[in-house]
Amino acid sequence: MCIQWMRGGVFVPRPPHGHYPHSGSRLKFEKEARENRPPLFEIVRNNLYLIRLSWQASKGYFIFKVFEAAVNGLTPVATSYMLKLLLDAITESRSMDQFTRVLMLALGLYLVTPLFRFISTVTRDRANINMSVLVNKKLFDRIARTEVVCYDIPGWYDNLNNAVQSNTDGFGIVDSVAGLASNVTSIVVMSAVVITFNIYVFWAIVALSVMTILLQQLMKKIRFNYMITTAPLRRQSGYYNELFFSGRYAKERKMFRITDWLIRRYEQVNLEIRKRLASVNLKTGSGNFATGFLSTVLSIVVIYLAGSRTINGELTIGLYTYYTTIANRLNGSIQSIVGDLLSFYEKGLYARNMIQFLESDEMLETTGEDDVRLTDGVPHSIEFRHVTFAYPGQTEPVLKDLSLLIRGGSKTCIAGDNGAGKSTIVKLMMRLYRPQSGEILIDGINIDRYDIAELRRIYGVVFQDFNKYSFTVGENILMRDMEAQDRPLVEQALDKGGIGNKIRSSPKGLDANLTRIFDEDGLELSGGEWQKLSIARTYAQEAAILIFDEPSSSLDARSEHELFIRFGEISDGRTTVFISHRLSSARIADYIYYIQDGTVLEEGNHEQLMALRGEYAYSFRLQMEKYMDRVSGAQAGPQAGFRPGMRPGMRPEAESRPGMRPGMRPGMRPGFPPGAQPGIRSGMENESFPGQQDA
Repeated sequence: MCIQWMRGGVFVPRPPHGHYPHSGSRLKFEKEARENRPPLFEIVRNNLYLIRLSWQASKGYFIFKVFEAAVNGLTPVATSYMLKLLLDAITESRSMDQFTRVLMLALGLYLVTPLFRFISTVTRDRANINMSVLVNKKLFDRIARTEVVCYDIPGWYDNLNNAVQSNTDGFGIVDSVAGLASNVTSIVVMSAVVITFNIYVFWAIVALSVMTILLQQLMKKIRFNYMITTAPLRRQSGYYNELFFSGRYAKERKMFRITDWLIRRYEQVNLEIRKRLASVNLKTGSGNFATGFLSTVLSIVVIYLAGSRTINGELTIGLYTYYTTIANRLNGSIQSIVGDLLSFYEKGLYARNMIQFLESDEMLETTGEDDVRLTDGVPHSIEFRHVTFAYPGQTEPVLKDLSLLIRGGSKTCIAGDNGAGKSTIVKLMMRLYRPQSGEILIDGINIDRYDIAELRRIYGVVFQDFNKYSFTVGENILMRDMEAQDRPLVEQALDKGGIGNKIRSSPKGLDANLTRIFDEDGLELSGGEWQKLSIARTYAQEAAILIFDEPSSSLDARSEHELFIRFGEISDGRTTVFISHRLSSARIADYIYYIQDGTVLEEGNHEQLMALRGEYAYSFRLQMEKYMDRVSGAQAGPQAGFRPGMRPGMRPEAESRPGMRPGMRPGMRPGFPPGAQPGIRSGMENESFPGQQDA
């Protein structure tokens, strides 16, 4: 089904299920910004959405802003009139009593503005935080329901970045609407005053305001286009910031000596941003100068007209001041209302990014069918049927017509070289991605029919690129708040993961914070210890299907040995899948799939694959040869009959392989006593090593 998805802030048709556009074939953002400007009614709708959010975030502050707007609308005219009364009391009546009464009234009026400013200062920041939290929770929820494939699409990051930036203004929309209401009230009253002074001045102010509106609207569109077109560049700049600000890059940044290179890349990106910004500033600056110049000319005209009538005796000094002040304030209020309207328009533009991101149903995970349920308490089988899959932006599939069956309750190993597609199989079976063709079934039912939350509930997984969370030990294991009754479960999981003693030696034990990001006394773990912790997390979940993606990649030999000794106890009849390129661990599996170039090359148990003498057997022997070389050193020498670089089916020289007679074909086994192979431990004699005799 084709649905809509968003690129560069604009919705475009989404290709059929499973097909995603190439990340390099980015639509031109400039064209999108020009051709997809929202109409006025959408601007109003977007701002009404923001106003509703503001009301939800802080009702008290919202009511205060409404009251403030009403008072501020009358304040400019009232203060100008007070000034007129004061001047008349001084120059016309010359009455001290009248002057004192007017001064007291003016004092009370002038205190209104700082009082409101004080209340706003006290309440605004809290209201902004409430607004930010409310919107971020909506963004978090939307991201949580988005398919993982979005993280492979650069344009999606641009859309997310634009949506996040729309949430930086807090109650800005309320301030804009309040300012708009204040200025409208002021304009109505001041227009009546200016008309009584000179109707031509009034129309001149209106004409200047219309021109200013048009110029300001053009400048806002220019800035909006700048924000859209520079989104990828600003995201790159932020990425370089992360490379320096995040501690996880510090070691490699220093050891690879890439600081200067990264700074150059950072400067190049920001140079392009500055170039585009300079062009924008030149255009907007020219518009501001033009409107400012005309506004100044109009003010001089008003002063001239009022001054000439005062000299002729038509106006008092108080009225002169009143009319010139009101005329200038009217011009300023119209300029302000222009700014408020354009701010209203601009906020509607940016809110569009956030609202489309929040309300769209593009790239959302499907919920499955109500009548399809997973059966609890039974081992679950997993089957891939002719599955083909490619990541977004890749033309070459990672998996090609792949079929395999993982039987319920079995221990299955998916082995192969790096890049063969092993981890991709794990992502697909958990429905983090969907294949372009073929289907994946659990208990004989397509996984798309299951509820996504229920489906993932049955999985306990250790990812190859597991994350390190700056939570307490208990929170890291449970991935939620730890209660008192949870402690035995956490301790048991830590022991199964092989890190229980390490945690118990910490003064705070299960309550110790991991990493020192938030706690200077936090517990720092090594890479292998973090991997043990992630394994312990899987045990605590008590899931029906366990998945271990390279679970021993950061473990030392002893820890790896202990892990696989416990594997049978841990599995306990549950369906267990582990991904590994270390084939020594594959021997504990009931069944092995050897993946090469995205398809199943060989399958069977360890003994069957060794007897096949294919790629699996070759890789296993090669790894064991390297391991025995490390263990035995110079005494062991190379594994008899297998030299580095030999492929399955290649015949070694007779003299390099004890017992190999000239004329023997590959697959014929010469007699070679197990005890004569240096580096082979007791218990390994039954393995089908080269030169080993059949029992």
